Amino acid sequence: MLLNYFQQYLIGDGNDVSIESEKSERKKNQSVYMTKWIRTKHALMFRLNNKIVQVDFLDKTQLILCSDTRMVSYLDKKGVKRLLSLKDALKSADDEMNRRMRYTKDLVSNICIV
Repeated sequence: MLLNYFQQYLIGDGNDVSIESEKSERKKNQSVYMTKWIRTKHALMFRLNNKIVQVDFLDKTQLILCSDTRMVSYLDKKGVKRLLSLKDALKSADDEMNRRMRYTKDLVSNICIV
């Protein structure tokens, strides 16, 4: 949402305030908090009220899933961060990321059942 605002600002004259930027401003003022969490022997998973799921693996890798935008952020063992669409992440040739995606899927399934 914020990127959309800046894109509109840079493309236009910056004087127009769109409905989208007003929604973004309202969302920005809302607090983000954790609704559920799970700790396993391999990871910590946090589900936030804004529908973001963050999984911090004990080997310092990390997955962040955003259901609104259908984007995945992946931080690998070397500290390299990638931002992928969910579609591209599911088709990735990176075996490490694929294992973590499957593990995250299992965690999310379990936390939704509880």
